[in-house]
Amino acid sequence: HVDLASLLMMDWQFSEGQYYMDKALELDPGNSSIIGTVALHQLGGVEQAIILIKKAIQLDPVNHVNYYNLGHQHYLLGNLTEAENAMNMFKKHYPNSGIQHYVMSRIKIAQGDLTTAVKEADLEKVPFFSLYGRNFAYFAAGRHKEADALLSELREAYGKTDPANLADITAFRGEYDQAFEWLNKAVDIRDPVLLEILHYPSFKEMHKDPRWKELIDRMQLPADHGYPMP
Repeated sequence: HVDLASLLMMDWQFSEGQYYMDKALELDPGNSSIIGTVALHQLGGVEQAIILIKKAIQLDPVNHVNYYNLGHQHYLLGNLTEAENAMNMFKKHYPNSGIQHYVMSRIKIAQGDLTTAVKEADLEKVPFFSLYGRNFAYFAAGRHKEADALLSELREAYGKTDPANLADITAFRGEYDQAFEWLNKAVDIRDPVLLEILHYPSFKEMHKDPRWKELIDRMQLPADHGYPMP
């Protein structure tokens, strides 16, 4: 049930996905893997996601991937110390795991530690997240010429398949008109990443723009979606 729920949610079939998530929890309410998976499909409900992940950790402390997810959710809320602590716990058990350096780089940018942010981005080995993370770190560090080249590379390689990610970096750079264009392209193709990315701090300044509400309305989300609204 929970695997089907995940597929439905990523395909933007929200009511059907919620039905199967509820059914999975009803059938096995103490299953930490199910709880952890359900946590990742709370749409804009980051606070609820954190509650569920903490419950999953309590039930199964050795399923350390939950610490990665917990760190990411704390980052979305701006709980940077908690985010870093959770990611360090994950790193302790999975030192060679991909993506962790990218996430830590984003955390360090938010903390203002740009030297470490660049170092973490440069350590990332997963090709997409290496390129993606260096876009943020180099731009934040004032290395704009390099960041512009990296953005061109990202756009060329992933513009058609990953518009939500392009929206994230262009918003981070303060290029809000372009970010809205990428966001709407993400809606057009039902990019599953958009469901995660809408809570990213890059978009904070865009929430008050009328185009933000228009975008959310286009997505036909559940009424209690939890994403930031004007």
